[in-house]
Amino acid sequence: MNQWDRFLFNYLAAVSSSTECSDLKSSMPKSLVVPTCPSFDCGSHANCTQLQQCYAKHDYGKYNILYSTCLSQSQYSVLGSYGFTAFFAIAGLFAGRLSDVLNRKYLITVALVFWSACVAAQGLTQNFGQVLAARLGLGFFAAFSGPASYSLIADYFDQSKRGQANGLYAFGVYVGGGLSSLSIVIDNALGWKGTSYLCGGLGLLVSLGLLFILTEPERAGASAKAKSANSYGDESLGFFAVIGKFFSDLGAALKASFSDVPVALLFLAAALRFWGGFSIGVYLPQYYKARFPDDNKLYSILNAAVVSVGGALSAYFGGYIADKWSAKDQRARAWLPALGALLGLIPFIGVVYFENFYASIACLFVEYIFAECWFGPALSIIQNRIQPEYRGTAISLFLFFANMIGNAAPIVISQFYSNKSPISDLQFSLMLSVAASYVSCACIFLVIGGLLKKNKADEKRSLLA
Repeated sequence: MNQWDRFLFNYLAAVSSSTECSDLKSSMPKSLVVPTCPSFDCGSHANCTQLQQCYAKHDYGKYNILYSTCLSQSQYSVLGSYGFTAFFAIAGLFAGRLSDVLNRKYLITVALVFWSACVAAQGLTQNFGQVLAARLGLGFFAAFSGPASYSLIADYFDQSKRGQANGLYAFGVYVGGGLSSLSIVIDNALGWKGTSYLCGGLGLLVSLGLLFILTEPERAGASAKAKSANSYGDESLGFFAVIGKFFSDLGAALKASFSDVPVALLFLAAALRFWGGFSIGVYLPQYYKARFPDDNKLYSILNAAVVSVGGALSAYFGGYIADKWSAKDQRARAWLPALGALLGLIPFIGVVYFENFYASIACLFVEYIFAECWFGPALSIIQNRIQPEYRGTAISLFLFFANMIGNAAPIVISQFYSNKSPISDLQFSLMLSVAASYVSCACIFLVIGGLLKKNKADEKRSLLA
């Protein structure tokens, strides 16, 4: 639900117009710039008026959120990036610390209820400001899920199985990504407002499942002293004392994270890798809409299969291989993400330059198989190196830097985008953005691998030192 709700907006903005309107648009003079919403900036141009009337006739505003709320391309890029991430990243810092000291089951459940309400509220929006408010609220509450979830995984599973467990958890991330792609099909049946209401309602149902099924385990490896130090329930402490203790502990967690060089470098590697991921997540749907407008519904279905099946398999087996390989050499947890990024870049060339729709989708599947193996092994480095009382905060830092830096990618891509030549603009900007992301993060992962010890015994001695 977290991933579906996060990227729902991107796909509600990628629903193709009717064939008649597309034909009308293609018959216009190329010198005429047709904005995302005709009524937003096209003034009194007769051709623009014709196009606007065509969209109204076919009730296109019911199906595409950009047209209904009159959003420009630059506003779309903001809503697809920092319009979500601004509060997500900042709240995530506090979410990490709270996951270290509060009941994680209730933390995740309450967060899901509130972010589902924000998704449902998106269906009521009518302009940029209202969509932005719904997206910021969604980002704020969704931030409380990740750190608490990965902290729970570290307590559920032994160190030797955490890469595989993270990969299994990532099934939800990629299935959610697939469901967000299928939202184009759902949108064609219910409209973008109805799709928003549906996702909000499903989130409330899932929260009930969390409430009755999820269990809160004892924090593995935490000493009695640490558990006592983490307690915020001491009635002798006043409100301001509790706040002071919270920030004091947050500072200690920051120190523990940044004093570990491989973990600090991992923050940078993740940020560079997220740059490519957000480039694909925000603008690849727009690319397929522009390049293959007649295959919009088919793209929705096939892309859902690519993201959910390809991404989930890559994430799971990436974690599985990393766990098996790291039993002999701990450096594998960094080497595998580097290898996956470099191999994933090759098929992505076919994604953006093949003229055949099916060949492009096939390349996208191969890209996911290689490139999405990185997250579980990378996160297990944090889980294995940071002590339990600070683990949630370290994970939140990982997500903070990854999201804040990675989300700049859609803003940059929007500067290359023009309605005159959207296909060539997106081909160039997507290829450049993803190539820079994958190559640079692979280099950092190789450096991290060089810093990690080969054997577990060496690693333990290093941590003690």
